[in-house]
Amino acid sequence: MALADGTVGAVRIKSFLPDHICQAVLSDISPGLLIRYDEDRYPVQAYRFGPTLNEYQDNGTLRKTYWHSAAIADRTLNATQSHGILRECIVDQLAKVDAGSVLPASIQGRAVYWPIIREISQGTLLHWDDISREYPNGLFDQHVLHQFALNVFLQNPHEGGELRVWRRKWQRDDEDHRHAFGYRFDLMRIPPDVTLRAERGEALIFNPSYYHDVRPSCGEGRRITLSLFVGATSYGLIVWS
Repeated sequence: MALADGTVGAVRIKSFLPDHICQAVLSDISPGLLIRYDEDRYPVQAYRFGPTLNEYQDNGTLRKTYWHSAAIADRTLNATQSHGILRECIVDQLAKVDAGSVLPASIQGRAVYWPIIREISQGTLLHWDDISREYPNGLFDQHVLHQFALNVFLQNPHEGGELRVWRRKWQRDDEDHRHAFGYRFDLMRIPPDVTLRAERGEALIFNPSYYHDVRPSCGEGRRITLSLFVGATSYGLIVWS
């Protein structure tokens, strides 16, 4: 609840994934597996494997092409050596947080895709994520009480790549600072409330409805994470990307 109400900005979890799993996932990232985000929407260079629900949002509804992309990503992931144990490890760790079930979010009975693999070595724009605002008429079969973001680090540079969180949520006037998928940094006139970095196998979990960004990597090194959202419901936890 501390993350949900903002009294804690972010939590760093050590030893979330064992090193051999991280290495297996990195080994599975073959050339061409990571594709660049839409440059019109994401002007900062970034790459990902797997579809995200916010990319397929169209005036509060999910484009049907999402399911085709999700099926391709699932088939690709299922062909890797790490896919089964990877999801199993994430579910096992989340089950330690909540005694209920841990299941993929579903839409009309269809499970959504998770997790994505992301490389955002160039950092991100200032932004927020909130499934209830992105899909105001509802999307999932389950009702999300609280949403959290979970980033599990497969690789991180020695310098840079920090997550920064401001304890400030979206306000209508913020749209005057809109830039592509995010916001110009002049929106924020105060330092971040939280700045965190993590090492391989560690995870950062935070409330993504608060403004946040990622600092660019410095020098050599790539920032590669497994990224997903975790929703608290009345019946347990759901996950999606």
